Amino acid sequence: MGTTLYQYYDATEVLLYVGITDRGHARASEHAKGKPWWPEVARGEMEHFQSRDRALQREAFLITTLRPRYNIQHNVTRSAKLIETHRRHIPSDVMRIFMGRLARQVTAEEVDPEALTKGTA
Repeated sequence: MGTTLYQYYDATEVLLYVGITDRGHARASEHAKGKPWWPEVARGEMEHFQSRDRALQREAFLITTLRPRYNIQHNVTRSAKLIETHRRHIPSDVMRIFMGRLARQVTAEEVDPEALTKGTA
């Protein structure tokens, strides 16, 4: 079947969100119903991958490098803003775990260079 990577842009071509799915249009419908940013979406792009692992690597690369406005996972800028906003409400042990995961997301070793290229890999 494969995995689809999707990118949503606003009317001025600002990248809003990057995600992957095995459920195609059903996932888009979920975003439309549940995400407050959905009305900003003007267009989408899709890439199809035979391997979910390759799609995950491409997703991580795109989010890390392009920093879509509404992604949190892999998006260091967005994650840092959330931490700063909610820091006093996060228990210290949870903060240590989260910061460790955030640091691992930043390392380039986690991204396969072949996943950086577009295509049906």
